[in-house]
Amino acid sequence: MKLDFYNINERICGYALCFSFFFILISTAVLNIGILLAVLTGCIILAKDRKYFEVFIKNKINLSLILLIIMFFISSLYTIASFDEVISSLKKYIKFLYIPICYYILQIDWIRNKAINYFIVGCSIILIMSYLRYYSVIQPISLAKLANFLGSEYQDKGGVTIFQHSIIHGVVLSFYFIITYLRAKKTDSKLYLLLSFLSFYNILFMNVSRTSYIIISILILFIVYRFFKNKNYKQNLIIFIFISISLIMGNTSTVNQRFDNAVNDLSLIQNNTFNTSLGLRYIWAENGITNIMLKPILGHGVGSYKKTIEAYYSNINRNIEYCCLTQNPHNEFISISTQTGILGLCFFLWFIYLLIKDFSHTLVGKSIFTIIITSCLFNSLFYDNVMGIFAVLIISLSMQNSNRLIDTDITLHP
Repeated sequence: MKLDFYNINERICGYALCFSFFFILISTAVLNIGILLAVLTGCIILAKDRKYFEVFIKNKINLSLILLIIMFFISSLYTIASFDEVISSLKKYIKFLYIPICYYILQIDWIRNKAINYFIVGCSIILIMSYLRYYSVIQPISLAKLANFLGSEYQDKGGVTIFQHSIIHGVVLSFYFIITYLRAKKTDSKLYLLLSFLSFYNILFMNVSRTSYIIISILILFIVYRFFKNKNYKQNLIIFIFISISLIMGNTSTVNQRFDNAVNDLSLIQNNTFNTSLGLRYIWAENGITNIMLKPILGHGVGSYKKTIEAYYSNINRNIEYCCLTQNPHNEFISISTQTGILGLCFFLWFIYLLIKDFSHTLVGKSIFTIIITSCLFNSLFYDNVMGIFAVLIISLSMQNSNRLIDTDITLHP
């Protein structure tokens, strides 16, 4: 029996992408291998499909991403960064080009359906482990050994996170919350209802990420809006009840402490003390905006952010130990503007605008652009490895043809 090379390649590509969805919160090493293998084998599938290249060129989202990547490469010609810093940053942002490839792969029905299911199973495992760790059923030493085996790192942030830090944990589970909510609503499944409730409670009352607090709050507003808009009150009433119960049951000490810390950070900033979470973000934003004004059109070049901090604070004689030298200003808009100027920022904003314009007609689409915008405001979404790959995967999912209701796609194949 003659083996069909393209069929085998499609299987490898599909399962590599499925494992990428599965391992987002479990193993960074497997996630990196999975997404790279999916992209490489996806290119082989693309090479066979000439018609897609015509669609690829005409797609404005793909065009905006190509222009942005070209801008990054052009900026390497005049950057103030070292060669190693340039290569490191280009490797971070090249993942923008993964989006059209993953979008094409996810158009294959069996891959899309399995990928969503793999995502749900992977996140469910981490969610259960999070509760077991929070209530001391499993101990840190066991999780540390497991993390080492999986090629990951144990993250014991508040006894809630497992293999990723609190921001990634909360952001990914926010999307998981929407997916399980939709499946519970569509299938009347008590299991999905329970998973949706557990993820909501975990994000809002156990996790310590303020970014995820903002995201989950916005997503709840979308659900409440649908609750009043949708005539099928019976289905939505269940969700409304469990949200109300969680608000009543919730021990809000974690949330209150995080907001108290934010208020304290702001007061310290007024006293010129910046070695806090918000203080460092203030320093990075101040540096970024100042240096954007120095070279507003083309920026300082790819990988230049760390060098701009060194130069800026040596000029104003501020203690550089507070600056926490980094390539990551925890704001994607500032990061891109510093490196590629307003021109690069315009390409990125065009990309964001097209996402909102074309794919915000479903709850899944709304949740995705909420995650993208919030994460870009308070973190450097695409510069971060795991967050960036997660963004690539969910954006590719949201691009599955604006004529197809993604909410329906996701819930019809449990």
